[in-house]
Amino acid sequence: MKYLPFFLFIAGSLHAQHSPFFYTHKKYDKTTEALSLWEQSGFGHGGEAIGDLDQDGVSEWLLISHQADSVRCFVIFPDSSGTILKVVSQEPPALPGADLTPDGRIGQGMAAAGDLTGDGSVEVWVGEPFGREGPLRYGALWLWSIAPDGKITARSRWGGRSDLFLTRLTLEGRMGADITWLTDEIIAVAAPNPPKRGTGCVYLLRHSAGQNLEILAELGRNEVLPWSDEIRPNDQFATGLCSPGDLDGNGMPELLIGASDDDGAGQGKGALHLLFLSKAGAVIRHQKLTPGDPGLRLPLDPGDRFGYRMATLRSLQDSTAWIAVTAARDDDGGKDAGALYMLTLHQAGHIDAWHKISDLTYNFEGTLGYRHEFGAFVTGIGDHNRDGVNDLLVGGPGDANDNGASWLLMPSDWPERLRDTARWLGSFSLTPSDSAFMFRNASTAEDSARVLQSYNLDEYARNHLVLVLDVSASMNKPDRLPLLKEALQDLLPYMRPDDQLSVITYSGKPEVQLEAVPLEARGLITETLQGLRSAGDTKPGKALKLALQLAQSHYIPSGNNRIIFGTDGGFEQDEIQRNLEEIAGSHVTMSVFYFGKLPASRIADMTEIASRTGGNAAHITRQTVRGALLHESKVVGRRE
Repeated sequence: MKYLPFFLFIAGSLHAQHSPFFYTHKKYDKTTEALSLWEQSGFGHGGEAIGDLDQDGVSEWLLISHQADSVRCFVIFPDSSGTILKVVSQEPPALPGADLTPDGRIGQGMAAAGDLTGDGSVEVWVGEPFGREGPLRYGALWLWSIAPDGKITARSRWGGRSDLFLTRLTLEGRMGADITWLTDEIIAVAAPNPPKRGTGCVYLLRHSAGQNLEILAELGRNEVLPWSDEIRPNDQFATGLCSPGDLDGNGMPELLIGASDDDGAGQGKGALHLLFLSKAGAVIRHQKLTPGDPGLRLPLDPGDRFGYRMATLRSLQDSTAWIAVTAARDDDGGKDAGALYMLTLHQAGHIDAWHKISDLTYNFEGTLGYRHEFGAFVTGIGDHNRDGVNDLLVGGPGDANDNGASWLLMPSDWPERLRDTARWLGSFSLTPSDSAFMFRNASTAEDSARVLQSYNLDEYARNHLVLVLDVSASMNKPDRLPLLKEALQDLLPYMRPDDQLSVITYSGKPEVQLEAVPLEARGLITETLQGLRSAGDTKPGKALKLALQLAQSHYIPSGNNRIIFGTDGGFEQDEIQRNLEEIAGSHVTMSVFYFGKLPASRIADMTEIASRTGGNAAHITRQTVRGALLHESKVVGRRE
């Protein structure tokens, strides 16, 4: 679907491919004075909204930091805007005879339980997936109590060798990797197991006010459940858990389970398993949700680990639930920078809509980078800023060289905010991603009118864009040359008739496909773009030399004379040193569009090339390509 009338896009956004949420955010890290974090604190390994301790109408948070030799718990008292009013910091509470060590990863999984005892404190189920029993690691489940002043005490601990789990957990079973609440009396606890040591499972535990735990069911063990033949030992079944609510109306909430290393859509891309449960904890129906399924065609790459963590943003309402699912090893912005996907789950068990939040998507204005692992945890915190939409906390423990960070994300509810705007705009035609980008801060028809005025190119200098496109065989992938061609064609309606476009392709010998063609010749441009094919080797030097010649031959005084170098990085930088020097010494600038997963060193090369030639570097994905192209058309303001 290339174009969609804007009024249809908004009115039916929860059933379009990308539902248009946009996020304001706050970041909490080493620069947050109230936290007093230390170097390489690993802040953001775990987090949970624990309830309103001080009765001010805003939930408090419990956040965990992990360092090699220490662990710290932070009970945070925020106001409705996310400003921290008070922090209570302490080491994790211990119990006599319990082996609590920094490498146990306590707090990786947590679930708030409310006030189980009626004493004014709140209880929290806390996982310790590498918890020890003597020298051996089986995992452990804790119950903590947090007083109104923020002080944490430990009530109980169930280790892997306790009577509750004895004979059930394998060594390094990682019990407690994630936890979710199902009912007042039932919680689900994940034990994903290491690769090749079993398939992992989820324990449904029944309790009475946090005591007298019993195992109601084990979900995922091959010898018990016939559907579990879809789970393989290397899938990391049960890395993440959440409940979307009671989808089938039988009085028992359903359970969504992540399998972050599932290979069904590609190595390590991940998958979800939706289990419809009976009140006894039996699986009535199982639905596997694999990236690539209809409604779930996500831009994942091998190793992204979709399903690592998840949270419910809104339980079942109007036949859908909203779910946040992380892909903590997504490479948008750098290797393992991390990403978050928002899904609209229909009560029948399929995905209606989704959208992505990452360093490279326009609905998120934060900065993520190399090994930040944004999405190490995610938790819903209710309607924190009281705008009618539930908000999220997301962890990134690798942020800033392992100092770590946690993010408060506050989405805007576009379907409600922009219905009047949509009617006012009528059938103004835009792509979904561009309409979302344009109107991300608009809440009224008047706001949208101002956006439209600022978005058009009348206020910007004339463009001569010289596209230097790598058409080598390595670019023949859906997310590379075909994606760029499609986006270029989508950009044409925004361009003015007197803007100019040149296109040079290269694999071996460079070829001029278009030379300073005015944008009013859209038919010729479209036909040329559609005819581009990938083949041959990557040799950009001669193509860049030719691009500079074209840019200078058709130079527009006071205009935007810009080369856009499209590549997947398959060349040696030494090959183009002379070209970079010549471009840098001219009045022409050059931006770099790079495709695919590149190592951090190669991304640094792309950034350096763009910096030397006065342009920008952009990682091109389906989420970023149109905005990146439009940005390059608006670099130079009009001069009178």
